[in-house]
Amino acid sequence: MTSLLADLAASAPGPRPGAEGLPALGGADGRRVVSYEDWLAIDQAEVSRGTAKGKPREKFTSVDEMLDLLGAPRH
Repeated sequence: MTSLLADLAASAPGPRPGAEGLPALGGADGRRVVSYEDWLAIDQAEVSRGTAKGKPREKFTSVDEMLDLLGAPRH
C-alpha cells in the first residue's frame, strides 16, 4: 500500500489524454496501435474463420497473423 501511495504522489498532476494518447505512445517506438476499427476487423475475421469450421470463432494465435490481416507492417 505504501508503494502505491508513493507512486500516486510521484505521478504528474493534471488531465491525462486517455485513449487519445495511445497513438503517440505506440508511435514512439514503432509499435502499431490497434484501433477499435482494427479490432472490429480482427473480430469479424475470427468469426468468419470459426463459421467455416462450425465454431463460434477461430482465434488468431499470433500477432503476426493479426497484423497480416490488417495489412500492417511488422515491427
